[in-house]
Amino acid sequence: MQNNFSLRCVLRTGLVALSAALTLTASRPAVAQSAKPLVIKASRILTVTNGTIENGIIVIRDGKIAAIGKQGEIAIPSDAETMDATGMTVMPGQIDLHAHIGNNSGLHDYVHSLNPGFRVWDFIDPESSLVKDSIASGITTILTIPGSGGNNSGFGVLWKLGGAKREDLIIRKLGAIKIAQAYNPERRAGDLGLSRMGMWWMLREQFERARKYTAQWQPSEQAGKSAGEAPHIQLASLSTPAPKIAAVAQPKRVLGLEQMRNVIEHKTPVFVHTAGARDVMATMRMFHDEMGLPLILSHGEFGGRLAAEEAAKRNIPCNVGPRIYDFSLQTYDRRFYSLPLEYAKAGVQTLSLNTDCPVIPGDDLFVQGTISVHMGMDEDLALRALTINPARSIGIGDRVGSLEVGKDADLIIKRGSLFDPRTPISKVLINGKVVYTHGQRRHGVPGGPTRAGSEVLDEDGCMGETIEESFLSNAR
Repeated sequence: MQNNFSLRCVLRTGLVALSAALTLTASRPAVAQSAKPLVIKASRILTVTNGTIENGIIVIRDGKIAAIGKQGEIAIPSDAETMDATGMTVMPGQIDLHAHIGNNSGLHDYVHSLNPGFRVWDFIDPESSLVKDSIASGITTILTIPGSGGNNSGFGVLWKLGGAKREDLIIRKLGAIKIAQAYNPERRAGDLGLSRMGMWWMLREQFERARKYTAQWQPSEQAGKSAGEAPHIQLASLSTPAPKIAAVAQPKRVLGLEQMRNVIEHKTPVFVHTAGARDVMATMRMFHDEMGLPLILSHGEFGGRLAAEEAAKRNIPCNVGPRIYDFSLQTYDRRFYSLPLEYAKAGVQTLSLNTDCPVIPGDDLFVQGTISVHMGMDEDLALRALTINPARSIGIGDRVGSLEVGKDADLIIKRGSLFDPRTPISKVLINGKVVYTHGQRRHGVPGGPTRAGSEVLDEDGCMGETIEESFLSNAR
């Protein structure tokens, strides 16, 4: 039985490939189909920031949203491909700010507590099976960060999971500096990493050195900018030479502090693994109150909610998860507390959820929202916690997180609510390209969902039409 099934799959796959090749040769124009605008007609569009559009239409051009509104009120380009999503809801792609995927599940150095020279972006793997699973669950943007074995484990990378060439996926190479305060980085070697006092001293000392190092570079960089404004060529007809810019000696580069200049200059936020009221409060005092740096609190579990009002006073973004409730040991009153709801009730405005994947699967990011809704959170807030809030927290709210003209066309197409696990996601688009179609094989396909030509399973479990062909057939 198995042999007959396998033979049938091989024969059908070969016929499909041959047919597709002949069709491409005979009828497809030289210009790539992706160059044409794409029009999506849907029963509902959840813009997140501008309400819900019933019977809506989205026009996508060059990977961006060119127009959005009600059907009949938006002009449709004459050369556009059309995707009929009648009965479906379109919403923005999800964003996970705390994940360890695409880099062999983390970057750790258990010898040194402070590793400011480390960075993740050098070895990101878009073909990872965990990346494919995340795409299939509607995650389109992610912050992949190092692990929490040390107090400063290096820099995470902010990137798209598909929809572009490998070299174009990265949004920001130094996405955030990863700091760990509480539990994981505690060391047993008898060094400064053994106690909270020791860990916090090391971090303060490191950031003070980074501040002084950054200040040393400012005079030479300013002189370089001024020199760049002077003429590069002295014309022979000029009677007087251009004024010379006084040279300023550059300080010696320190590899471990070079990347931290981005943090001190507020180009890269501080992303802190922290939990418990004591450590959450200490994190806010250190990085927000003392250093004045852009800060994102992540985890916030095990009683950390007791400091939520202080986070709200400071308008600090809170990224809650993967545990999204406290009970008994952490609260001492034998009650269940929905952590996202408690942070929201405390007044935290920029609240987001995470998976800490692979602590829990990236597939379950929307389930974090589902559980939060069932524990009392408003569904609109839960959707914001997976889209626009994390985008704004990490500084890319002008590009992703909501459906607006000019933003990247990162979309989820699904029947019903994102938080209803009974209905699967139909399609996922990143940068206006279909990167996942329901039924597509997630594992074992060389191209994966990030490349055109990845196979889609047919009803017999055989590899049938490609994503591109599936999209075109649906568009017709």
